[in-house]
Amino acid sequence: KVRQQISEKRNQTQKEVVQIDLNTATIEQLMELPGVGSYIAERIHAYRERLGGYVYKEQLMEIRKIDLELFNKIENKIIVDKQKLRFLNINTSTAEEIKSHPYFNWNIANSIVKMRTQKGGTFKSIDELLESVLIDREFFEKVKPYLSL
Repeated sequence: KVRQQISEKRNQTQKEVVQIDLNTATIEQLMELPGVGSYIAERIHAYRERLGGYVYKEQLMEIRKIDLELFNKIENKIIVDKQKLRFLNINTSTAEEIKSHPYFNWNIANSIVKMRTQKGGTFKSIDELLESVLIDREFFEKVKPYLSL
């Protein structure tokens, strides 16, 4: 009897250790996280689609209704596999496509397209975006993981 209880306890503990990948989780899987109901799970999923995937767990706190308290409850139950990111190609994306990413506004998206045109239609390096007066180092580091040539 005691062995069975220990075994059951061990199985429960192992189940709790399972981590959910924010970049592949279904809404149903997200709802298994403590404090996450259907509304928040849907918002996590929708934001992932708009971002092109999560780079850091902390990006969850950019979603309305996810505060530090909830984040702390789920932080050790989630992982982020960066292999699943969807990239914005700064050499081929339109201003509209760039603007659709939550971190970009119209002015920056339009600026990128204009800079590309001035450079003969091609950026040779993502770092060239720092030449824009609208893009500071902090913003650049935030968006860089989502960009490709």
